[in-house]
Amino acid sequence: MAASESQSNSLPPYGYLPLPTTSSFRVLELLPGDPADDIHIRLHQAGWDKPPSYEAISYAWGDTNIKVQITCGDSTLEITPNLRDGLHQMRLRNRLRYL
Repeated sequence: MAASESQSNSLPPYGYLPLPTTSSFRVLELLPGDPADDIHIRLHQAGWDKPPSYEAISYAWGDTNIKVQITCGDSTLEITPNLRDGLHQMRLRNRLRYL
């Protein structure tokens, strides 16, 4: 079940931490949902020595001065509206997707 916008606003902002090595990267886990549901994700650290299976997408979508909030784990993350709309289009109804 998607969190309402008021619930998302009460969550703390996502705090980026430096990656532990130069061969580390982040993978976005896009949680399933219906088209009208809010976007919920989790971010995971991975490494090139044992990379997980994922689909690559562009991370620079739209005007970076315009932000919307999504839920990232137990916090909020600000992204561009175009990226949010793209995540809505890529989200699957019944299973996770790794991007």
